[in-house]
Parts: sequence; C-alpha cells; structure tokens
Amino acid sequence: RPGSRPEHPVTGGDAKASGAGLWPDPRLTAYLLVAFGSLIAAIVTGNPELVATGAPFAVLAAIGLADRRPLDLRATVRLDDERVLEDDEVTGEVLLEWEGPAELDVLLPTTTGVIAVDPAPAVGWSLPAMHGPAVLPFRLVARRSGRHELGRLGARARRPGGLTVLDGRVASGPSLRIPPAPTPPAHPPLPPEPH
Repeated sequence: RPGSRPEHPVTGGDAKASGAGLWPDPRLTAYLLVAFGSLIAAIVTGNPELVATGAPFAVLAAIGLADRRPLDLRATVRLDDERVLEDDEVTGEVLLEWEGPAELDVLLPTTTGVIAVDPAPAVGWSLPAMHGPAVLPFRLVARRSGRHELGRLGARARRPGGLTVLDGRVASGPSLRIPPAPTPPAHPPLPPEPH
C-alpha cells in the first residue's frame, strides 16, 4: 500500500556476522615502519639518538590501538513503499546503531533502474564522531520496471583517533518492485457519431 511501511523490512545484523572485518588504518603501518625503522637504524649504526626519532610514532601507534572496544554496529534499511510505478519517488531510511563514539562512512548501492535523488549522486553519508543511533533518510526515483535489489549497505567505522577500521557490508538492502507503466492506446478513440 502506498505510504505504508513494509511489514517485513530487510534487517542487517551484527557487522561481524554480515562480513565486516577489522582492518588497520594506513597510518598505523606508516607509524610502525618509522618506529621500528629508527630502532633498527639505531642498532645498525650504534647511534642511540635515532631511537628518539621513532619514539613519537610508536606512541601514536599505541594510542591509536588503545581503544579497541567493539562497535557492535547494526543496521536496518527500510523503504516506505516496496512497490511503485515508473518515475515515482520512493523514500526510505537507514537506521544505524553502535556502541560508543565513532566516525562512520555509509553507502547504499543502487541499481540502474533506481536513481538517487537525495543524497545524490550516490546514497551515501559521512558522519563525524558521534554516539549512535543515527537515522539517515534518502529519496530515490524509480526509472525502469522490474524488481531491483538495492544492494548491501556498506559501512566504514572507526573510533575517534583510532587506527583500526571496521569495514564491510552490514545489512541487506530491500528490493523495490516497479511494474511497467501502462501503454497508451495505439489509436485514440473515435468520437461518437451524431444521430
């Protein structure tokens, strides 16, 4: 029914169960290389002052790894209508929940039969450090008839100042059904003949 919520919205579960993984931030690798490189250079050259060059980078790496609490990221994607006509607009929302402060980048892929209106050109958001939950509204336009899967919601989350990133697909997107538009008659009806 137009304007009603689907009875069974597609819901994603825990991020780990959905294929998301914890990955090192590229800065972590750089910090560790400089820290250990200066230590090795100090040993090879016999110059202990070189250790002091890498010490701040070792401290930055330790601070970045200090907060490794799990985010427990959960997501739900909902559409206001599961069935619309071609060129109709459909609205929906992404509900994200997580534990503690986090920065998030979120992307909901669309198919060729559905076009993002808001946010555009892609259904994506970049959230500054905040506590959950967050509700992210979006609008789409149905362009081509058929059944269109919106894809799996992707998310990248990190603790503020952290050097590990939770990255992956966290929820399945719902499907949108777009029946073909009615075709106009080939010939316009003839006016009735006067008697």
